[in-house]
Amino acid sequence: MNKVALWRAKRGMTIKVLAEKSGVESASLSRIEKGKVKPYLSTLGKIAAALEIPVEELITEQNQVEVPRYKLRPADKAELLASIAESDREDAQGIVITLEEVEEMVSRMIAEKLATQKASA
Repeated sequence: MNKVALWRAKRGMTIKVLAEKSGVESASLSRIEKGKVKPYLSTLGKIAAALEIPVEELITEQNQVEVPRYKLRPADKAELLASIAESDREDAQGIVITLEEVEEMVSRMIAEKLATQKASA
C-alpha cells in the first residue's frame, strides 16, 4: 500500500477530505496513491501537513530516501542548491553533503514554505 494511502487510512480520511485539508486535488491524490505520478516534494509537504505527520513519513523507507520517486520543481531545486552552497562556503572546490543533510534541508524548506503559506492565508 502507498504511504499516502496508508496514512490517510490511519487518519480515517477519505480522499475528498484529504484533498480539502491539503489543497491537493482529489484526482492528483488518487494518482499519487496508485503510483501513477511522482509527486513534487512541495505536494508531499502539503499532504503531510494535512495528515499531521512529518514529511519524512512519506519519503523514507527504513531510513532510506527514495530519491528516484520524487522530483523537485526547478525553483525548489535552485533554492536547495543555494541553501547548500550558502551553508558550505568553506569548501570552495565543490559541495560535499550527506544524504541525511539533504533530507534535513528539504524537510526544513518544506516546513518553512508551509508556514509562510499559512501565515499569508
